Amino acid sequence: MAKLFPARFPLAGDDSRWAEEHVFNALSQLSDEWRVFYSVAWQGVREGRQGDGEIDFVLLHPAHGLFCLEVKGGSTIEVDGRSWFSVNRSGRHQIRNPFEQVSHSKYVLRRWLSDHAPGVDSSIRFGHIVVFPSHDQAEGMGPEAPRSIIWDRSDLKAPDVALERACAHWSLRGMSKALADEITRLLAPQFRMIPSASRQIDDALDQQMQLTEQQWNAFQMLRRHRRALVSGAAGTGKTVLAHARAMQLANTGFRVLLTCFNRPLADRMRAISHDVKGLTVLSFHAMCERFVSESQLGQTVAITNSQEYWDEVLPELLPDAAELLGRSFDAIVVDEGQDFQPHWWTSLELLLNDDGVFVVFADGNQAIYVADWQVPFPAEPFMLDVNCRNTQEIAERVYRTGLGTEATLGTRGPAPVSRTANNRRKSIERTMELVSHLCSEHSLSPERIVVLATSGDLWELLDGANWPFPLCENHGDDGLFIETVHRFKGLESDAVVVVFDPDEAQNTDELKRLAYVGMSRARVVMGVVASSAVLDAIEWVTD
Repeated sequence: MAKLFPARFPLAGDDSRWAEEHVFNALSQLSDEWRVFYSVAWQGVREGRQGDGEIDFVLLHPAHGLFCLEVKGGSTIEVDGRSWFSVNRSGRHQIRNPFEQVSHSKYVLRRWLSDHAPGVDSSIRFGHIVVFPSHDQAEGMGPEAPRSIIWDRSDLKAPDVALERACAHWSLRGMSKALADEITRLLAPQFRMIPSASRQIDDALDQQMQLTEQQWNAFQMLRRHRRALVSGAAGTGKTVLAHARAMQLANTGFRVLLTCFNRPLADRMRAISHDVKGLTVLSFHAMCERFVSESQLGQTVAITNSQEYWDEVLPELLPDAAELLGRSFDAIVVDEGQDFQPHWWTSLELLLNDDGVFVVFADGNQAIYVADWQVPFPAEPFMLDVNCRNTQEIAERVYRTGLGTEATLGTRGPAPVSRTANNRRKSIERTMELVSHLCSEHSLSPERIVVLATSGDLWELLDGANWPFPLCENHGDDGLFIETVHRFKGLESDAVVVVFDPDEAQNTDELKRLAYVGMSRARVVMGVVASSAVLDAIEWVTD
């Protein structure tokens, strides 16, 4: 069986994709050495200009080369001289000559690959085939369309035989396995964010590492659009996709900015980017500070720690600073977009080159900095609604806040636990007790646990407490990490304990939002320390 990318047809049962699904299923029967890529799309920069492309199928075999397939199915097709028409119940419509279309796409793909895969040059020829899955074709269709590169309904019953005929027609050269692997990496990039290093916990983490079909669909959608909005609840993979899209664009020659509100999240994404050329990873305000300082525009304003300075002054100086420095980007990817003020979008847009790529990931339910966030451009959002971070037990608790998603991958894990504390002193005692319990109960080392406080004052008390094991300053270092819910937003940990400040007066909606953000950071193990009133407000069922 051929190796398929993706492993299953992502739009199974969609009548509008019947022809492509039929071809996908037929190609899956090819021998093991064949690699079948469905719906290949790309964006690139060549000689300073943006370029896009898309092909229905790409077939790759180290010994036989590469083929591009264009699928034309469904309605009646008529050819009148050089003009092609599709005829259906709504009438007769002129369509593009599929042989010209696939031939053009083939050469564009070869140019794109030659820019990014060492070893792909003009000496490596690509073949092309046009597939008519609903038709019977006894002979060729003109000089550009001999029967040897046409597949009809009968050919799909024996695709290996039809492919032998196409191989003989094109007489393509093979390629090394290393080059075939590099092309595979470019056409079907794999991506995931690996957590820090109890059997039950490790088994749950292994199951969560699988790329969901929904994420694959989203990634393919992003490769087709220069303006895109991806919306999803906590745990649906937005940060994974944002980082993957930024990496993929940078690896194909774009100058890319990957930004977000939280500095710890930006630091984490930068750490796993491995200094990829062309990729800048900074939080929004860190970028503003750097550009304004390097351009010396900071000398023209008073530097303060006021909200106005961070919300208004720095963002307004950003475009002028970037222009003075000659900084611009071919693509901007924003994670946690719900935290951005409306006028920040204008500042970012001015950093983008003409016809550049602009992608925003957001979850309105996590808007704990901006009351009513606004989208930066009109776009129908691609919705992610499958929780692929949390175990089913954690997802159920998150969903009770009324802000999460009910759909999960179904991975099972330990039951979440809680401790009751009605003052700050008791909160610290109960938190230490709960962390020690999790370490012994699940054989967890402290560095796999993060403690999240719902207020800065409580964080200071927890950070200064006399813990029985060492603390660390950065998430991922050796030792227990303590942070606020706000600053840890967008990040995750194998185990999380959320500590609600009993001295901080908040309404039920605010408490549920903090619970939603904080609890959803946990992948497998989760605990809560809160007063009885808070546990009732977030609809926590007593253990």
